[in-house]
Amino acid sequence: MEGGVTGDSRILEAAAHWYALLTSGTANDRERARWQDWLDANPAHRQAWQRIESISAQFDALTAQPLGRHASAAGLDAAARGRRERRRLLTVALLASATGALGLVIARSPQGQRTLAAWNADLVTPVGGSHATTLGDGTQIQLNTDTALKVAYTRDLRRLILLRGEIMVATGADPARPFVVETPEGRLKALGTRFNVRSVDGETTLAVFEGAVKAQFSGGEEQGYRVDAGMRLRGGPHGVEAPMTVSARDHSWTRGILQVEEAPLAQVVVELARYRRGYLGCADDVAGVRVTGTFPLHDTDRALRLLSEGLPLRISQPLPWWTTLQKR
Repeated sequence: MEGGVTGDSRILEAAAHWYALLTSGTANDRERARWQDWLDANPAHRQAWQRIESISAQFDALTAQPLGRHASAAGLDAAARGRRERRRLLTVALLASATGALGLVIARSPQGQRTLAAWNADLVTPVGGSHATTLGDGTQIQLNTDTALKVAYTRDLRRLILLRGEIMVATGADPARPFVVETPEGRLKALGTRFNVRSVDGETTLAVFEGAVKAQFSGGEEQGYRVDAGMRLRGGPHGVEAPMTVSARDHSWTRGILQVEEAPLAQVVVELARYRRGYLGCADDVAGVRVTGTFPLHDTDRALRLLSEGLPLRISQPLPWWTTLQKR
């Protein structure tokens, strides 16, 4: 993912400051020589520098061609036309880079993965965006940040394919047609219900608020798991975790806020990073600081200010797309 916590945040922070200096146009020969000495002093420095360059390239691509489109059930024909246009543009991009390894790099990058997901999606939200819609059967869906969803209804089955991201679903009444949500990690069959599904970083998390859902995961038991209201279950190709009770974090995003209680700062930062372009992290020595509070998800600058005002933290931002929380 783009944001988060790294193993050695101090080296990454130093790399970010060097990058800010060298791209500012004000660096002199002595400063460039000092940067070269720093780069050669440790292989970890070079790795950090390469990561900075990679994130910078991704951010430039995102700002040059922002991804994101809102669609509604009434406009699925327009969505299909948009899909065909994205397919055409993506084909041109991949053909243009087919002479080297660039095509593979693009496909594996966060922006490339978003483009590939949006290629087949009917409903898409950008990083930091959200969207709510009602399908023809009365099913209500809310899409969270950075989400791509395909609607595949047939005469016999109501099927949603969550390509990436997170959705809240309140199923409409249609006893003749089962309702399922498929993710890269599993298949969820609703039993008349309201539930939340998140597919991020190779894992699917299901939180049920009304009714029940039968969940099957690629790394779980073949017969699946019944998840009743008030319970949460997470699974993927590497197995299934023990069920837990739902928390405010599982649904507060639908109101545009993040609610946490005694959560480690590192976890809060990872969540906020989903709503923010570029890199967001925290220093290792503050990663375990406990956080309790309510923070706006669609104004991450304000959320970071609230964290820095309520805790012994300061915000470091050597570049517009590089932000870390450090000990004050």
